Amino acid sequence: MARQRMTGVLRTLLSNLGSMILALLLAVAVWIAATLQADPFAVQQYTGLPVVPINQPENTLLYQGDETSVAVTIRAAQSVLDELNAQDLRAVVDLSSVDVGVEAVVPITVTVADEGVRVMSLNPEAQTCLLYTSPSPRDS
Repeated sequence: MARQRMTGVLRTLLSNLGSMILALLLAVAVWIAATLQADPFAVQQYTGLPVVPINQPENTLLYQGDETSVAVTIRAAQSVLDELNAQDLRAVVDLSSVDVGVEAVVPITVTVADEGVRVMSLNPEAQTCLLYTSPSPRDS
């Protein structure tokens, strides 16, 4: 008797499985729509963000060319943008692959402290860099 009842319950669940999945998907869609309406995504631009060199070899001097700052366009939820400021953004050029004495165009990379922020565009996207060997103190 208990086995027949269990089989009946299982049969009812399986016959309604499609409706249950549909209800779950609709609930998730409504939740997403409500969240986006309450806190919509927006775009914001920061200009004059300084570009910082990283991984510069020892005993070298860096010539960075004309552009030493970047304009960054980001996208995030409005509540995140309200809390964000320029100090949360970091623009860098990685000099680890630049050879001394050879002019190189190095891509600029922007990182943001908050993972919910997406970098949409950079201007400029790269920076011309040239490394020189610095004179040693005893050469002076």
